[in-house]
Amino acid sequence: MSSLDIIVWSLVSFGITITVTQSYIFAKIRSALEKKSAFLGKLIHCPMCFSFWVGLLLTLLWQPITDYILLDGFYSVGINVLLYSLVWKLAYSDDNF
Repeated sequence: MSSLDIIVWSLVSFGITITVTQSYIFAKIRSALEKKSAFLGKLIHCPMCFSFWVGLLLTLLWQPITDYILLDGFYSVGINVLLYSLVWKLAYSDDNF
């Protein structure tokens, strides 16, 4: 797997995670799941929790990063936490916003 493949995989993981856990588009789905199950409600609201499962799915459905599916899930969590923190810092620390 090339460096570009890893970057694309990481950005796809981040995009899916942020879209599902934070966007307006999925707000009704998050609300419905929260009413149906407390566990699913917490899972779909937590970018760190949800990104683990996104990493597993990307590995199964698309391409693995490592030879171990669990490591790919944890890689997804790590990259998502880093990117989420970076985006949050850039978006909300600038006085121009």
